[in-house]
Amino acid sequence: MDNAQATWDRSEDDQALQLSESVVKDFPDTEQGTMAQAVIGLWWKERGDLATASHIWYRVAQDYPGILGNAEVWALMGATAEEQGHYGKACVYWDRVIRRFPGTWQEVRARFWRAGVRSRIHKRYDQAIRDYERTVALAPEDEMAKQARLLIGHNYLWAGDGNAAVQAYLEVTRRAPGTDLGFEARYYLGFVLGADDPQAAVAHFEAVLRSGLPESFKARALLWRAGDYLRMKDYPAAERDCLAILSVASAEFRLAHPLARVMLGDIYVDQKRYDEAIAEFELIMREYPGSPVAQATAHSVEWVRMVRALAEQGWVAGEGGGQK
Repeated sequence: MDNAQATWDRSEDDQALQLSESVVKDFPDTEQGTMAQAVIGLWWKERGDLATASHIWYRVAQDYPGILGNAEVWALMGATAEEQGHYGKACVYWDRVIRRFPGTWQEVRARFWRAGVRSRIHKRYDQAIRDYERTVALAPEDEMAKQARLLIGHNYLWAGDGNAAVQAYLEVTRRAPGTDLGFEARYYLGFVLGADDPQAAVAHFEAVLRSGLPESFKARALLWRAGDYLRMKDYPAAERDCLAILSVASAEFRLAHPLARVMLGDIYVDQKRYDEAIAEFELIMREYPGSPVAQATAHSVEWVRMVRALAEQGWVAGEGGGQK
């Protein structure tokens, strides 16, 4: 059975089917035989014949209720139900695995998958966190556990508990320093800390920019770092980050171009460089007509024009206004 699994992992699935069928023939009614039948069902599923796959899995589930092959087919049926959008059914299947096979790797996987549905679909972040924590407790060095630690932080963030999210992300950085996962956690630390501790956020974003993470992370890190510099009144650094984003033409960076221009406009307004701010906002309206950012920018243009007029008349724009 190990040979069949290794062959499947190498995507040599036709050969894996032959090996699995041999295992079923030679070792019927055994753990290996039921696991092989799970692989055979997966072979049919990959070829679009879900009816045959489901028939095989249900037969194993009914005929061999107490062995790990049973857990495997319930887990696969859950994953298939999730792919089809039957999220409640998927969770029911995974519940069976968790109840009947506690402490096994099958429980680890079922909890990890169930947590994803509870988080993404049901928005039950507290339940998702418990499943991820159990995943970590059962298999702390497994790849799923490593991902689960990061996802715990995300779920705390989505639940509105920023402090708990920060602690979860810090745990990832302690356990996986210098890895892509650790740098990803540092990206989210920068995102969460920016409002209260922009200097700390800048340090995290600098680490992300030196890392090997994809450009999508680096474009957003530059954008959020520009905002942190703006909060610290470091206008040259904020402007430099925005211009750095605009200088890169890759698809990932182009997605950040509109917001980089908005940020530039805000930087110029803060420095009372009203003409440059208006020019940036008008450029957004021309280049991204009809987009939400362009619609919001239209109001900004009118506001900046009013502020500029007041400044030209000797008024200082502030909360409620005031005269110099």
